[in-house]
Amino acid sequence: MVLVPDRNRDRTDLYKAGVTDQTGRYTMKDIAPGDYKLFAWEALDSFAYFDQDMLKQSELRGKPVHVDETAKLKIDTKVIPEASR
Repeated sequence: MVLVPDRNRDRTDLYKAGVTDQTGRYTMKDIAPGDYKLFAWEALDSFAYFDQDMLKQSELRGKPVHVDETAKLKIDTKVIPEASR
């Protein structure tokens, strides 16, 4: 799972990554308020989500997410087949 900012994609400090458990659940904390896209790749090379060309390939499969300061969100999304670089 990777939460990628809609804007300021050059700000790597705004990206949040996590791994799902056996049931597909995940938790992300300390997310700056703003608009993001949530991506869930089946498999991905370490830090490949910083590659803007790779992100463009999956852009339409990302789930838009808006995070407020006090947000506690429960978001379902579909897994993206293994990303190619």
